[in-house]
Amino acid sequence: MNNWAKNKKLLLILLLVLVVPLLVIVVRQIQELRGRVAGSGEVGLRFFPGSGTFNPGQAVTLKIALYRLANRAINISGAEAVVNVSDKFSINSVNCEPPFDSLPFTRISGQSITVMCAIASTDNPVAIEMNDLPFARLNLTVVSSAVSGAAPIVFTSTKATEANITGQAPDVSTAGVTGDFTIGQGGSQQLEDEDVNEL
Repeated sequence: MNNWAKNKKLLLILLLVLVVPLLVIVVRQIQELRGRVAGSGEVGLRFFPGSGTFNPGQAVTLKIALYRLANRAINISGAEAVVNVSDKFSINSVNCEPPFDSLPFTRISGQSITVMCAIASTDNPVAIEMNDLPFARLNLTVVSSAVSGAAPIVFTSTKATEANITGQAPDVSTAGVTGDFTIGQGGSQQLEDEDVNEL
């Protein structure tokens, strides 16, 4: 009987040693997925321009824009994005655009950009229309040693916070549209700052 009790304890300890790490791994994967999962899919995020060909050494300005997909009125108080930039670009700076520049947070970590932009709490939320409304600006330069070919810029996490919902801050974003950029070697489309400033 004493051996059975010892064996039972050993079996229980062995079971805990195996199950606890599995639970930790599962919880971490769920948290990682939550960071990448889009919201309700009613407000899209994309780059402007969304595609283009750039040459080594060329300065590139991109905006991250919001646009409404839903058939209902949506007011936004802030937006966030985590973006992975191709290593064919160097990241110079990231800024929030008005009116989302009252509470800016930006971070550059290697080729990853985190940007969180919000309006002031005293301002009225911004109505999102079907045309692009920029909330952030990325200032990049094509690396001088970049080889020709694809240079995508990809959203890894997005959030667009709907305003005026009592007691809630629902995410109404999509997962974002990947920027389809190409590095050329000359004679390519040139993107001037005034093209981006039209937005």
